[in-house]
Amino acid sequence: GVLIDEYNLRKAAESLGGIMGWLALFGWNYVNGLRDLDAIIDKAARQEIEELSVFLIKSRAEHRYKVILKAIADRPMRWSEVKRVLEASEGASMDSHNFTKLLEQLIKMGFVEKQGDLYKVSDPILEYGIRRYLKIGSTLIQP
Repeated sequence: GVLIDEYNLRKAAESLGGIMGWLALFGWNYVNGLRDLDAIIDKAARQEIEELSVFLIKSRAEHRYKVILKAIADRPMRWSEVKRVLEASEGASMDSHNFTKLLEQLIKMGFVEKQGDLYKVSDPILEYGIRRYLKIGSTLIQP
């Protein structure tokens, strides 16, 4: 077996949001010699963005979804704040019903969650990936 000190174990659990799948990935990488938590997180984030991109590319609202995701990856936001960010991006107002449908679809797909009055990215690795790799105005993942 491979031993890991408590500090690194706690740091991994905190950084990975306590999510079992990410902890298992961390453990597998750690046992197999990749012990750099930042490198493991980066690898996982790229994987998440690839999966997100499959959804986005198929959508007619790709640009809108990217704007919403980038906004709430920076910080959790209220419905009205997210709507203002999207409207500013498009330079026009948006129908509230259509905007709500966009948010609901992101929730349904598991990319976003609502906590109280705030919308946030549902997974810390996905949040990191969105901040780092998701580019608005491009369908490609860019470093």
